[in-house]
Amino acid sequence: MSHHNIPPEEIPSSEPPPSYEESLVPQYTPTSAGPPHQAQNPHSQYLRPPVGQFLPPPEERPQASPIPPKQQAKLQQPPQGQPYPGVSGSSSANLYSNNSSLPYEYPKGYFCKKCKNVGFRENGKPCKPCWDKFFRDGVYNPRPEIGFRFPRGFICGKCANTGIKCKNGRMCMDCCSFYGPRNKVQTLSMGGFELQNIMAPIPPGIMGGGPAVRLPPGDPRLGGIICERCRGRGQVQFFLDTDICSVCGGLGRILI
Repeated sequence: MSHHNIPPEEIPSSEPPPSYEESLVPQYTPTSAGPPHQAQNPHSQYLRPPVGQFLPPPEERPQASPIPPKQQAKLQQPPQGQPYPGVSGSSSANLYSNNSSLPYEYPKGYFCKKCKNVGFRENGKPCKPCWDKFFRDGVYNPRPEIGFRFPRGFICGKCANTGIKCKNGRMCMDCCSFYGPRNKVQTLSMGGFELQNIMAPIPPGIMGGGPAVRLPPGDPRLGGIICERCRGRGQVQFFLDTDICSVCGGLGRILI
């Protein structure tokens, strides 16, 4: 009968078993590398966890709603440059013109260094080289309400056909004298003197019921608008003398 040798580690020890608190402490198994592991406090499970431990896992954290692909592509696009004032992007004819209100168009590849293809200088006056070159047979009347009748190919260097001077903002007397509206005047010759009788409608309330009222030239009760040629005086300076205004006929106002 053979006898089996029992290993020493399986031989029951005569020492009493460990207590409940001692059994909670994990046994340290020494290794060849690293410092010895310190025994944990049995109450360490009740200690405050480190910062960041309360955060849920990455897959459980709430995420922002995704941006639609079209909107995301729009946000990634750079902002488009603002067009020049008056430039029409839909028309290819004004591709080289920076002012769509011009009565002419700049040809392909042409660039004016003086006006930048706007047609006007920085002071508001028209660019003479551009207008002489491209504006010949057209009629430019940017303000039809003033009643001026400009001829073909004409551009005023003082008011740019607006009737208002670019220099001081006053009425352009040259354009008013040559192209402004005029009152209907009938000239009568009496004894070598020329007498101008203004055939104008009489405003209501002046005649009837009372004596005739003599109104000075330029009086607002005459109606119409003030004549900028004579500034409402009815007369203009002619060398050392005065002459009746040829625009209003001495009335001082234009009856449009």
